[in-house]
Amino acid sequence: MVGTLNVIGNYSQSASGTLEIELAGNAGGNYDVLAVSGTLAAGGTLNLVELGNFSVSGGDSYVVATHGGSTGNFTVTGLAGASLTPNYNAGNFTLGISGVVNTWTFNGGGLWDLGTNWSRGHAPTAGEDAVIADRPGAATITLSSAGQQVRSLVLSGADDTFAISSGSLDLGANSSITNLSILGGSLSIAAGQMLTLDSLVQSGGSVSGGAGAGLIVTQAFNQSLGAIAGFGSVSAVQGSGTLTVNAISAGIVQLTASSGAIASSGDPTQNISATSLQLAGAGIGTLAAPLKTAAPALSFTNTSGGVYIDSSALVTLGASISAGDVFLASSSDIGLSGALSLAGNLSLSAVNVNLNDAGNSIGGSLSFNVSNNAAYAGDSGITLGSSYVANNLTLNSANGSITQSGAIAVGGLAGFTAANGNVTLGMAANNFGVVSASAQNLSFGDTGGLQLGAMNTAGNLSVNSSGAVTQSGALFADKLIVNSVGGLNLVGSNTVNTIELSDSSGYVSYIGSGGALTVLSGSAAGQYAVQNTGSVLVSGNLTAGGALGVQGNGVTNTGTLIGAGGMAINAGAGTLTNSGTIDNAATATTITLRGSDMVLDGGVVNGGSGTVFVRSDADATPIFLGDGGGVGLRLSNAEFATLGAQTLQIGAASHTGGIFVDSTVISTNLGGIGDLILTGQGQIAFEHGFQLNTGTLTASSTGAISVLNGTVSADNIVLSSGTSILVQPHSAATQSAHLMAGANLFLNAPTVTLRGSDTSASLEGKLTAANLISIAAGDMVIAGGAAPNASALIDPTTVAINASGNLSLSGGSGNGSVAQVTGGSVTMLGANILLTGGAGTGTHALVEANSGGATLAALAGGAINFVSGTGANSGAGVVAAGAISLLADNCAGCVVLTANPYSPPTFSGSGLYSATGQVTQQAVTIPVVVGASNTASVAAQDPILVLLVNSSLNTTQQTSVGTTSASGSSGSGASDPNNLKPTSSGGTGSGTGNEQSDGGPGTKKEETEEQAKQRRRNAPGC
Repeated sequence: MVGTLNVIGNYSQSASGTLEIELAGNAGGNYDVLAVSGTLAAGGTLNLVELGNFSVSGGDSYVVATHGGSTGNFTVTGLAGASLTPNYNAGNFTLGISGVVNTWTFNGGGLWDLGTNWSRGHAPTAGEDAVIADRPGAATITLSSAGQQVRSLVLSGADDTFAISSGSLDLGANSSITNLSILGGSLSIAAGQMLTLDSLVQSGGSVSGGAGAGLIVTQAFNQSLGAIAGFGSVSAVQGSGTLTVNAISAGIVQLTASSGAIASSGDPTQNISATSLQLAGAGIGTLAAPLKTAAPALSFTNTSGGVYIDSSALVTLGASISAGDVFLASSSDIGLSGALSLAGNLSLSAVNVNLNDAGNSIGGSLSFNVSNNAAYAGDSGITLGSSYVANNLTLNSANGSITQSGAIAVGGLAGFTAANGNVTLGMAANNFGVVSASAQNLSFGDTGGLQLGAMNTAGNLSVNSSGAVTQSGALFADKLIVNSVGGLNLVGSNTVNTIELSDSSGYVSYIGSGGALTVLSGSAAGQYAVQNTGSVLVSGNLTAGGALGVQGNGVTNTGTLIGAGGMAINAGAGTLTNSGTIDNAATATTITLRGSDMVLDGGVVNGGSGTVFVRSDADATPIFLGDGGGVGLRLSNAEFATLGAQTLQIGAASHTGGIFVDSTVISTNLGGIGDLILTGQGQIAFEHGFQLNTGTLTASSTGAISVLNGTVSADNIVLSSGTSILVQPHSAATQSAHLMAGANLFLNAPTVTLRGSDTSASLEGKLTAANLISIAAGDMVIAGGAAPNASALIDPTTVAINASGNLSLSGGSGNGSVAQVTGGSVTMLGANILLTGGAGTGTHALVEANSGGATLAALAGGAINFVSGTGANSGAGVVAAGAISLLADNCAGCVVLTANPYSPPTFSGSGLYSATGQVTQQAVTIPVVVGASNTASVAAQDPILVLLVNSSLNTTQQTSVGTTSASGSSGSGASDPNNLKPTSSGGTGSGTGNEQSDGGPGTKKEETEEQAKQRRRNAPGC
């Protein structure tokens, strides 16, 4: 029974005396008090006794005496294990208890709550510090009662264990336990206090700490079940073997397996929730049982094995090292705050991944499974494993290449940078949306459609896609190689030196904006179009199932161009050069060649049964075929191949720049072309020769057409000019000017002129044809040149000259001849027809029909004039194997023969006819006109008309005209222009002009057949 002892007056206790104070509680009224009104003289013993189940606690304070004053001291006894502090204060005497130690006294293990095991006779209480010293052997102290509290607990035996099987124990201050085993129940420590363990084995229950409390495990940690929660920090070290963790919720968590792995318990409750998680071990988690965490900050050091972590929160990776593979998954994002140094593979699964640090290094592959964006940057090369990124992927390697070991799928933009390496992502199973990259070389594969963003490489850009390929950014590459399916459309800003583009089922379209472009090869099932602002060189095979187009500022083909749907090759303002093959795959489509300068050297242009167009880059720019002026279309050993009906068209109706043909041969080993058409509004000029192997040459222009030098040959030739046609060697000529048709030759112009050379000897202006020459002209001039032998010749089987104006056939002033030489009939139609011999010897104006007749017809009211030249043997005339018809029946007296004494007009044929078949006065008037200067030299032996007829003619129906030579020396003959009846006189004989006579002088002797043949042989052009 506790109470207060009141002393009225003074209280004095001797050294042998004892004062006993009973304690039943630490509150006033629960323990004894000595109350002295006077002076307290302390001495002897003051003994403290705990009543019942009460136990004092550290921190308790008891006022056991009050007084009016005091002297002396007590010796305080009782309260085993308690640390007492007497306080002699003015007015009272107080006992403070700084601590109470309750020591395990049993010599072994036992139950915590058995009082006889403790020094104070009861299990430790909240105010006591429980101390369990090292017990013999391996002792285990087991707690199983609920509600146990101690101020602190110290268990120091290295082999001893404190085990909680059930119940609970609360620790109020820093505590240390060598070995703690939690099977169930709970162990807690107050806020701000530290629990230090050598070993923790937890298979259930919980270990908790208040705010700011800490848990340190220094040697072994094995948490197969149960939870650790509430601590401000948890640090656990596993000295050897595996550190197993189940559930930890704390601020900073550090788990270290010094020589083993960190393993997940595998229980569904396993999770580490921390503000920061730091892991170190020889393996962290497994693929089957990854370490689960919700720590936003994570770092690891892994010496071997793999790292397998599954996070339910945003993760920021700190500087981490791993000797093995790393698998990190997050239901949120994965970021980075320090560099990664990983020897194995890194596999990341998250909503977003951003691992950009220039110090990152991954020895194995990098794989993503990301529902939004992913980014990675590092110092070393990157090998992408099987990856899926729903939106954008960005990879940056500072010192290595970017390659792949598995298929990649990126739904948005995939950007790759390898400053000192290559990007090689060529697997066919890849599936990119848009790809953008910069590296030394670039290579991409794709299973579907692919869009190329900005590409930058000094090497090769290679793309293989099972779908269409397009672009959205500029391409910079030395070489571009693309194989696609379903369409290839690269028409953005492209600066590329060399391309190889193919599409197996669609089209190919490419536009280059850089310098020179080389096309190595390519193909498309449909259209194929290449365009470049610089030049284009095609060096391989370029094949299109549809139309094929190549355009550049200069185009060179040394390979093979095949366009089944037609072709358009445009060199712009540059040169179009072909030494390869241009082929429309034998289809009836069009080939268009266009450029200001064109060179076909040793190549083949195969137009099938279609049409080949050659046009200038602008209508006002000249087109040169050959070597003209260093510009043009040069056809040197070139071939135009065909099925036999191909047309080659050069120029257009709108072309005003002129067409110039120089030293050109169009021939083939494959049968030649069908036709060649030159069309324009400007001049068309042939120089130094042109040869069309087969087919028809058609030249049509509103401007002049000229053949200046060399031979222009084709099966058929048709020239039409709006102004004039000229065939004449020019002053610097070394060749004759010659139009030569294998079959027919047609000329149509207001003026057609055929002339020999004026300066070079023996150079002719000549028209020849195996069949027909037809000339439709306003005015027709056929004239020999001024130089000797500079003839103008027409030599077909049949000649038809139709001039609506005047037709002039004349010799030059030199020693040449002018002749129309045929193997058949000759028809010449003109308003006025004038045949004039030249001034030099042998300069005839002669129409000769070797195997047929000759017809010269003046239009209504026109005249036919034969004028002999002033030189010897320079007469005008007609030599024919058949009949000669001079048709001017609407103009009486309009067939006029003018001769000099040495060159009479000559007619040799089977007959000489007017319009009705007879030479009559009404139809023909043949006056003898002798110039005044030649009058004195006219003599009987100098005839002014020679008429040679063969022996089959009815000479009575023919009228000789003029004077013929006779055997007599003094006879003379005269003709009567009115009745065409010649007379003769002198000598002893007489006869008609057409009859042979054996009489003497004055008798006409008809020329023999042999003499006629000789005269024909001497005639010009025979």
